Amino acid sequence: MTYATVDDLKQTIPNRDLALLTDFDGAGDTVDDSRLEAALRDGTAEVNGMISKVVALPLDNPPDMLRVACRDIAIHRLYANAGRVTETQQKLRDAAMSYLRMIRDGKVSIGDSEGGAEVEASEGAMTIEGPERVFTRDSLRRF
Repeated sequence: MTYATVDDLKQTIPNRDLALLTDFDGAGDTVDDSRLEAALRDGTAEVNGMISKVVALPLDNPPDMLRVACRDIAIHRLYANAGRVTETQQKLRDAAMSYLRMIRDGKVSIGDSEGGAEVEASEGAMTIEGPERVFTRDSLRRF
């Protein structure tokens, strides 16, 4: 199972580009869905490689952000195979990989909709407890 689908790619990449990116025989007028599926499998493998230490795989109901990351990685792969990576496609891949690294490092949630337990915030002033300050304006006045 891949996180993104062939239809996700077809909705993102113009049909004439899809034909050029997947038809290696040179006709350039037919979209080869098997090449799109291969790019999506590769993208899914990269996603899984990044998040496998923090998430139990396979994911039964993957969040939408993994679909977006997989799609963007697959798009980059398709254009890279054709030797036509643009700055935009590189930025999409870099953003996807950055997001996956943040998941791996525990800096962001994987994006599931269930979330954690709610924490109620109290109204009013914030109080902070800690040791008394060593350096104050008065103690540093002569320096």
